[in-house]
Amino acid sequence: MDQEKLKKEISETVAELEKMRDQLRLRAHLFGMEAKDTWKELEGDLDKLDRFLEDASEASRQAARRLAKGVRAFRAALHEPTGGARP
Repeated sequence: MDQEKLKKEISETVAELEKMRDQLRLRAHLFGMEAKDTWKELEGDLDKLDRFLEDASEASRQAARRLAKGVRAFRAALHEPTGGARP
C-alpha cells in the first residue's frame, strides 16, 4: 500500500475516532470511575495516534485500527445494561 493510501485510511480512522471521542465526552459526567479511567487511556492513545499520522506507515494503520476497535467496544459497553449509565 502506498503512502498516500495509508495516510487516507489513517485519516479516515482518525476522523471516526474523533467523532466517537466527541460523542463520548458528552457522556463523561455519567461514567463510573472505571469507565472514566478506560476513557482517559483511550483518549490518550487517540492523541498519540494523531502524531503518528505524519508517518503514515503500516504500523500507524494497525495502531489506528486497534484503537478504533477499542473505542467501538467501549462505546458498545456504555450502551449495554451493565456497561454503564445511559442518559
